[in-house]
Amino acid sequence: MGSDEHWIVEHTDETTAAPHWVWRRYVDVASWPEWNAGVARVRLTGPFQTGTTGELTPPGQGPLPFRIVSADENSGYVSQTDIADTVGLRTSVTLTALPGGGTRISSTAELVGPAARYFAESFGPALRDGLPRTVRALADIAALDAGRPAALIVLTSQDKLGDTGRSTGAYASEVADAWRVFTKAGYRIDVVSVRGGVAPLEAVDGHREFLEDTVVSARLDATATPGAVDPTQYAVVFFAGGHGAVWDFPDDKDLAEMTARCYDNGAVVAAVCHGGAALINVVGADGTPVIAGKRLAAFTNDEERAVGMIDIVPFLLADALVKRGAVHESAPSFLPHVVIDGRLVTGQNPASATGVAEAAVAAATR
Repeated sequence: MGSDEHWIVEHTDETTAAPHWVWRRYVDVASWPEWNAGVARVRLTGPFQTGTTGELTPPGQGPLPFRIVSADENSGYVSQTDIADTVGLRTSVTLTALPGGGTRISSTAELVGPAARYFAESFGPALRDGLPRTVRALADIAALDAGRPAALIVLTSQDKLGDTGRSTGAYASEVADAWRVFTKAGYRIDVVSVRGGVAPLEAVDGHREFLEDTVVSARLDATATPGAVDPTQYAVVFFAGGHGAVWDFPDDKDLAEMTARCYDNGAVVAAVCHGGAALINVVGADGTPVIAGKRLAAFTNDEERAVGMIDIVPFLLADALVKRGAVHESAPSFLPHVVIDGRLVTGQNPASATGVAEAAVAAATR
């Protein structure tokens, strides 16, 4: 099994999913707890590529230094987790495309360092028993991913209300409501924010159980950037609101390009409350704003005035959308209101989030 400075266990399994489906699960480190029981959280300082460092946190323990030794897209990677000065865990993965369209996953867990043999006496059995379960779980979830639609939830990275010093972020209830709808509909859920990383949230009271869910918290703590996702994967793109969105959604070029590519590829584009700010500068393949001539809903001027924000936000969202050619349809303040215009689904306020997500799923299945 190994020498004093080397202890190794190997396992190989197969999945019906193509290599890129397996690879996307490795790259999406926020999803590792979904298929690896030995991981509570992984945080990286950059993309999943050779040389990137970060932290891996096992269940019930503190974070450990983690680095990607090498990475070859859709083919495999090598990583190392430093357990102590004298021992580390090196993981090697090789993905091989099968003639029938599936993937062979070959994984190696190797303890390295002068204390490897001694550490293995205590933890080797857990690694030996756990590796087959981990690879099997990955194979199963990759196959599930390949056979189900995907929704992309987009969040603001803005955490301050201008120069007021007050906190903001994505509105927690809108994220929670959409997440539940997409989950119930069997969708795979990915999350991006303007700057990536930890997504700020506001109005979290009443949603602690949702936010403390292991899968949810891992994804919200490690969001991707708009430029890092493949727009062709998604059946639905959902822009959550929160006042922060009016600061960073409209002028982010990567976000606008991603949105345009999703829409041009046939995705349903959905936005609730201030999430509609993401649509202001999105231009379609024909060179015109995607919202020109479209009926939509968004947080109204009256609602902005009622919450005391009319002199704080950089612009009034409803007015900005109309200036870009949209037809804004409003309803009584703070009541649910959803507007559907083809593959554009929008809602007026937080109370509309569930309805927007449900309408988006329905539109995507037509």
